[in-house]
Amino acid sequence: MLTRRALLPLVFSLAACAPTTTVGPAVAPLAASPPIVADGARAATPAATSTLLAAVPLDAMFVARINGNALRSAPIYANAMRAIQAFPLVQRRLDELDGQCGVNLLELTDEIVIARTGLGDDEDVTLARVRADDAAVLGCVTNMLHGAPTKIGNDPAVRISRGAVAVVVEGVTILGSDGNVAAAIKSVRAHDTTAPSPARALDLGPSTVVAFLLSGPGYGGVTSGTGVLEMDAHHLALRAVGGLASEGQATMLAQQARATIDRTSAQLGAAPDGAGEALKSYLALIHVGADGARLHAEMDLPGGADAQVKLVGTLSSIGIYAVRQYLAQAKLAEAKSSVGAISRDLAAYMETEDVKGKRPARFPPSAPPTPAKVPSGTKFVPDASTWSHPTWKAIRFEMEMPSYYSYEIITSKDGRTATVRAHGDLNGDGKLSTIERTLTLGKDGTVVIAPKLVLQDELE
Repeated sequence: MLTRRALLPLVFSLAACAPTTTVGPAVAPLAASPPIVADGARAATPAATSTLLAAVPLDAMFVARINGNALRSAPIYANAMRAIQAFPLVQRRLDELDGQCGVNLLELTDEIVIARTGLGDDEDVTLARVRADDAAVLGCVTNMLHGAPTKIGNDPAVRISRGAVAVVVEGVTILGSDGNVAAAIKSVRAHDTTAPSPARALDLGPSTVVAFLLSGPGYGGVTSGTGVLEMDAHHLALRAVGGLASEGQATMLAQQARATIDRTSAQLGAAPDGAGEALKSYLALIHVGADGARLHAEMDLPGGADAQVKLVGTLSSIGIYAVRQYLAQAKLAEAKSSVGAISRDLAAYMETEDVKGKRPARFPPSAPPTPAKVPSGTKFVPDASTWSHPTWKAIRFEMEMPSYYSYEIITSKDGRTATVRAHGDLNGDGKLSTIERTLTLGKDGTVVIAPKLVLQDELE
């Protein structure tokens, strides 16, 4: 799919800074901000009239323009590149791109325009101005996306998928459906700089990193919109305005956006070393509101370069914390699933009749922790003897795959209750997590399984 496979490598870092608030874009173009000039020399700003904008389809419902020069000039960029080193998988992917391409796309891409004419996978076109040899860039795209050589007219191209191709013409890389790419090639070759309305509103000032506009339904109820993200050594600001069909829709979407911000603050506010509290302070800078049928969102980060450095540090810490939480949640799924399976096997055992038609009058004896020692930040690999205890055999439960947890069954003295328990030490700090579920045996012999798991320090 073009939007995932083709766009990601080219805009990996640039798009990370694109605004992604719940509110979406806006109705009328935003008034231009006063120019913000950074210290020292800055690379040239893409012109207000651009061959890339001119190639945008007339029926585009969403257009975004990214200024690579402004992004690289902002302090946040260099710090973000350093912060990426804390994420080995991301750094490895960037290194792979450099190796596959022989050119550094992040450093050499000056301008990107992304346009969508509909909601389908084949209804977009992306244009990027890269300061590198056309053949080298096309080879880079071929290697990155494992494309097959083809042609668009007489131009060498790369077939990315059944409905998407890539070509490089006069320094402009074009990716999209066959029809959109062919039209864009014609526009670029004509050296047309007259952007179609309303794309001409996407003027990039010296500090504007991203400008975007929306025209047409299909984005969360927002029917039209504009927005900008501006950054330099003194300033970082996001502004977006969106138009909806009614005042009620605008109010509801503003409430949903604020609820999302609050939920994010609550979920990640527990990040260690002050990162959670810092994130809360940044989220508090995002203001979302409704004015009639118009929705607006603003964020202004005061403090200049020092503030941007701190922002990157906070986001890096939050990112590491969020990844660890995600991985812990994935590992926790093992315990939840296994405790559930053991509970079901216990219930099935209690409902099994012997040759005389009688069921067990009590739960089987307790099964000891298996494995005996809780795995510490690693997986335990079972062998043939691991699940050999008579109770595990009786309920016919065993795990063949490696496990992060130790499992046990604790049966009460009267045999009327049994607790299935898992202990884990996912981060290896010696503090154990507990996941358990209790089963009870009614007077009529019916087994009742507690509807909810009991969790204690579940991500430890």
